[in-house]
Amino acid sequence: MTVVAKERTTPLYKSIADDLRAAIESGALAVGDQLPSRDELIHRYHTSGITVRAAIQVLVAQGLVYAHQGQRARVIDPAAPAPAAPVPPPPRHRFDTEDLQASVYDVSRVCDKLMDMARRDGYLHPATMNEFTHAALRLQLMADRLWQQREQDQRA
Repeated sequence: MTVVAKERTTPLYKSIADDLRAAIESGALAVGDQLPSRDELIHRYHTSGITVRAAIQVLVAQGLVYAHQGQRARVIDPAAPAPAAPVPPPPRHRFDTEDLQASVYDVSRVCDKLMDMARRDGYLHPATMNEFTHAALRLQLMADRLWQQREQDQRA
């Protein structure tokens, strides 16, 4: 592989992708071989990581390499089916449906209490209105989380 001249009219990421493609087509990089690391490519082409990433994405789109975050890109056989993407890790925070339902019930009781105070006093004091607004927003947030959790449970 050669250093790409800066006087080129094509974007640098395309020139890097062309250079890597030429190495693959010439056999310098065979099926199963890893591409040079991102740091090696940055040093070799005197460019940024974003430019190197864009060049690798061009090769991925052309079906010449397989790249996954945290792993070095590998040359693949364009005729072979693409490798399956790894299974994503489970979410870090899983909301317990029963806890969310209890929290929604608690916030709903606070809202009811505030409405009873408003009916009794005949008006809503600004501080009471502020509490009511915050309680309603918490209720909406919890309901959204509960809905998302149910959708995830149905998909699983």
